[in-house]
Amino acid sequence: MTKSEKLMFFNHFREQLKHFIGLDLEFSDSDQEKDITFHLKTTGISQKTARMLLDELTCKIFAVLSYYYNHTNGFELRQFISAVEEIALLIIFHSDSLSVSCYDLKAYSFIKLLKEASTKTYESAHTSLGFFYFQRPYLNIEQELHKIGLEYLPASYPIDASAFIEDKRSLRLIDNKHLSLVVNHEFLVTGFVRKQSDCELIRTAIMAMYNEVDELKLQYMYYSSLYDYLNDQLAENTITLSRDTYDKFSSYIFANLDTLKAISAQKEQKIPPFQFIDIYNRELNWYTNHNFTLRLANGNWKIKHYLALKAILLEKLLPYDCDQTLSYLVRNYSTLKTNVVDITIKRIDRLVGLIKRLSQTEKGSLFVILLDANLCDTTRPQKEPIRHEKAIQQIPVQMLLKGDTSLNKFVHIIKRHDYALNVLDGDFLFLELLASIDGAVILDSSFNFLSFGELLDISGIRTEALGARTAAAYAGSRFGIAIKVSQDGDVLVLHNGEILIEI
Repeated sequence: MTKSEKLMFFNHFREQLKHFIGLDLEFSDSDQEKDITFHLKTTGISQKTARMLLDELTCKIFAVLSYYYNHTNGFELRQFISAVEEIALLIIFHSDSLSVSCYDLKAYSFIKLLKEASTKTYESAHTSLGFFYFQRPYLNIEQELHKIGLEYLPASYPIDASAFIEDKRSLRLIDNKHLSLVVNHEFLVTGFVRKQSDCELIRTAIMAMYNEVDELKLQYMYYSSLYDYLNDQLAENTITLSRDTYDKFSSYIFANLDTLKAISAQKEQKIPPFQFIDIYNRELNWYTNHNFTLRLANGNWKIKHYLALKAILLEKLLPYDCDQTLSYLVRNYSTLKTNVVDITIKRIDRLVGLIKRLSQTEKGSLFVILLDANLCDTTRPQKEPIRHEKAIQQIPVQMLLKGDTSLNKFVHIIKRHDYALNVLDGDFLFLELLASIDGAVILDSSFNFLSFGELLDISGIRTEALGARTAAAYAGSRFGIAIKVSQDGDVLVLHNGEILIEI
């Protein structure tokens, strides 16, 4: 087969990979070492950020598709189904390898066991099982778990995991909140993990484990992409800067990137060397060390790339192509450590943490982050808290079904001393409560809560094949970024009617 035939073969999988990853990848010829490269077909994220986010993942996709290309004489849909599973298993079990010619049968058997476990019930309730998978042998499991505030209770001897799946008591005890199982590199259960009295629920603690590393990665990706964008604009004579300003900014950026890279490396070394497997409500969520989660539901694998969502939100809220943003960041480079980028990242991280929790507990919700003409006012997010009566005026009347907010007697619960409640100030359980009310939660670009439970005007939206919440998400996306969490846990992110990412 020729190179063009191989490229055609890769692009044959494009729509299916879009469902798997949640992002639209188009394959094309490459002049680099690889004969095929990818291009991200969305306006939600810069190509450089996309490559930093997806290069490791696409290497595994290329490996699997190349293997299928070299071992097939024709294309069949069933080959894609197995290819997706190959990619998922390569991510999970062979993080440092790109060999897909064979797999350990124990790994396949363990996945099959987990699939079976996800369908089991106890007294008509779905199982909620948790496993800590330690892939490397000879680790001090007790010490590694203690680092994150969890207690290890070793078993007398290793036990086959199926013995627990088949025991009805396990289906009640191993609840992912207070108790989970530890599985070693041979997929044998070596003991239990128990929540300590002063520790969060096990599932919650694991979900929050990568947040600090994510913040550093976002900073690194944003400043690196910003620097490249600045140089592109200078090369095209789109903007002008004095040589002195450019040199000082470049010097500072490089020093800042080196610092972020060093701190990130230190933080990543402290991440415990295990993967967490969460079976909940007939779904399997596999928390990998790749800044995303693999989800298996109804026999289909899907990547839940929350770091990509964070990067998209950051670039939409602080776009490089806004002269005011670019000018502020370049001319005020000496305050980069505490500037608007950092506080925006913290707010994004908090909101995405809330979305994760809603998705995990399958609570349907809709958020609309308003984007307005003052979006590039980079000083606004640093100002004092905004009074709610002023903040609520940002909501366009044409956005709401009745032309006005319906807060009425509930307005005080999203205020703090007459000021709008910010996402950084709200308790997670309280914010979950707000989001679970029918209707949209509306925030401004500083992540202040303006309203909740709002019905949006969906006139002009073709609703034939859409559910009510999806139609409202498309309507809300005309005024900003709409994030819909469905009751099956899927997350859809839209802007101006365009899908930015599906999780």
